[in-house]
Amino acid sequence: MTPNKKTLSQQLAVLGSGVVLGLAIRLVQSALVARLLGVAQFGQLAAVVAFVTIVSRISDLGLPGSVSYHFRREPGSLPSLLRVVGSNFVLCCVVAIAITFLAPHLPLPFATDLEHSTALRFALAGYLAVSTPATILPSLLTAAGDYGSYVRLTNLDALAQAVFVLGVILIFGASYQPIIAALGIEQALAIAVYLAYLRRYRHRTAEVLLPARTAYAYGLRLQWGVIMKLISSRADLLIVGALLPVTQVGLYSVALGLRDLGLLPQAVYAAPFMNLVIDRSKDDRKSDRIPVLTALILQIGLSMAMVVAALVAFPLLIPIVYGAAFAPAVGASNLLFVSLVFLAPASLCWMTYNAKGHPHLTSAILTASGVLGPLLTYVLVSQGYGIYGASAAGVAGAALTFVLSVYFLGRLQSYRKPDYREALQRARLMLRSIVLQARGMVGRLSQRGG
Repeated sequence: MTPNKKTLSQQLAVLGSGVVLGLAIRLVQSALVARLLGVAQFGQLAAVVAFVTIVSRISDLGLPGSVSYHFRREPGSLPSLLRVVGSNFVLCCVVAIAITFLAPHLPLPFATDLEHSTALRFALAGYLAVSTPATILPSLLTAAGDYGSYVRLTNLDALAQAVFVLGVILIFGASYQPIIAALGIEQALAIAVYLAYLRRYRHRTAEVLLPARTAYAYGLRLQWGVIMKLISSRADLLIVGALLPVTQVGLYSVALGLRDLGLLPQAVYAAPFMNLVIDRSKDDRKSDRIPVLTALILQIGLSMAMVVAALVAFPLLIPIVYGAAFAPAVGASNLLFVSLVFLAPASLCWMTYNAKGHPHLTSAILTASGVLGPLLTYVLVSQGYGIYGASAAGVAGAALTFVLSVYFLGRLQSYRKPDYREALQRARLMLRSIVLQARGMVGRLSQRGG
């Protein structure tokens, strides 16, 4: 693997620009699909996507984190890791077939449609089968430090998905069912593109045989936390779908989408951050203690600023972007977005645990929120609080994970008062540097425009 010679700010600029572009594509797609389908059909689509996300993340056995970790440490292990991904795909196909027979009998908003449509069952099976490898393979690009390629390919994936989905709606009309088949076909094509691109890494270093058992062992240590995270962040949508009218699912899916939008900064710095921690954990002469704490402080401040901005912007933007029918989602969206103050810093702690080879800490913390979140969601929604109750449960679960995550990070890194002072000083300096670079970029753009 060729080391990434760009500075951290340059790496973040590449990822940042790419992530923003990808986010814009997905946001436009979401808004157009919501307007074209209407609240009820959009809610059905959101429920299917949430269900597929949960099943596929369970089926991946923690491999997205495992292949990234091992490829970063041993670049020559790529052929072994690709064989592991292939064996996991076989498992995903078996699971997908089983799910198509089981899902019609579950309390899902789309269960009746599955029962009466063989075509929808086939489409769901295909989407389930390809969803997992399509999630695993991009992590190899970020582990290689090839952020430019990651940005280009993931944005191509997002653009292709938007074209497929909107094209299907224009051809077949306002129904969510053909969209499922389109998503499966697009993800299969994305897998082919990723595999073709990854071939360029195969001969850069001598091959290192990595036993499949090693990859799966690390992944399974990480997997429980992944499942609990999904349960705490996606099962609430299915609970809302089981207890409330499908129109409420559509409204709540907007709130979830906007909350996920708040995690944009982590999509920018997650890969460089984890690579830094992994690299320094291999070198006893360099410590990650202060950089990790500095990043945590910056993330807390950024999350607070984003929440304040959202409270002002959402009442104006949601009706404009999604349409007047989605205006009732404003209150729940504002409430759920508050969870970002807790969730984003906690996620940074989990990245640190995983990069330092302690995924069991992530699993233990997420188990608490994975139990509390759905339970509290069910209680509040069933008691008549609706999507506001689901949003409040999301905030409570995020607050619990934040407290536990920061506590265990302090224990793992053995932080002392001088460390906090040094980290605060570094955070101020880094923030000043970011502001200066942003001003310089704006100045250059204005000169070109002039």
